[in-house]
Amino acid sequence: MKVVVRRRLSLVELLGEEGGGVPYIRQAYEEYEEDGESYFLVEEELDPQVLRRLLAPHLVRLLEEISRGVKSITELANRVNRSVPNVYKNLVVLEKYKLISLRREGRYVKPIKLVEEILILP
Repeated sequence: MKVVVRRRLSLVELLGEEGGGVPYIRQAYEEYEEDGESYFLVEEELDPQVLRRLLAPHLVRLLEEISRGVKSITELANRVNRSVPNVYKNLVVLEKYKLISLRREGRYVKPIKLVEEILILP
């Protein structure tokens, strides 16, 4: 069995930590992304054992809520009736496998969904 994740590249992957050295490029890309536009897709293979862990119901629920749009981890935690530290730990796992990105916006950290689809092939 082969598992392939199709996902968008994160802003950091595209522009680097400093946003490409030009402040307005980061802002322009964020606005472009908010409009639902993204042409920078990659496919990466994922270990089936990792996929089993990532498909735990509580992680899938977080991905569903992030897909609906959230402004912060606190808002996400309130929606799923869990503590912020607990949700944050789960988000770090999702970020490690690049299913989401955590973006600082002022004093908030906003989870951004990167995963577009997960393919399970023979």
